[in-house]
Amino acid sequence: MNSELYLPAKITNITVCANQEELGVLTYGSVHHYQPTQDKQYVSLTMTKKGMDGYSSGSLHPIFSQNLPEGFNRRFIAEKLARYAKVNDMYLLALQGELGIGMLSYKSELTLPKVESLTLNGNTPIFN
Repeated sequence: MNSELYLPAKITNITVCANQEELGVLTYGSVHHYQPTQDKQYVSLTMTKKGMDGYSSGSLHPIFSQNLPEGFNRRFIAEKLARYAKVNDMYLLALQGELGIGMLSYKSELTLPKVESLTLNGNTPIFN
């Protein structure tokens, strides 16, 4: 395995960011809990109430779960990582890191190596 790769057995704490700025912390113990760490920018329009004491639920809030892989993709990722970690919603968010679709990005103890650029026509990289 590459020395830059670190796969923890589970992810219980993720820092949620937008535009490189921390919005809050998402944790998972027996429930999912999101706690805003500032009040200038909100993670969701449904979480804008002043003095809001975060969000706690057994299920992940829709703002986080809307971009999780489903079906075959989710099973494929879970099978490939099964010997290294317990892949759940938190782990899938951590795997997205800064490469997810949408405004949110996630920081955690998970560190992945840089990926090689792929091309469609042999000239132009798909990812930079």
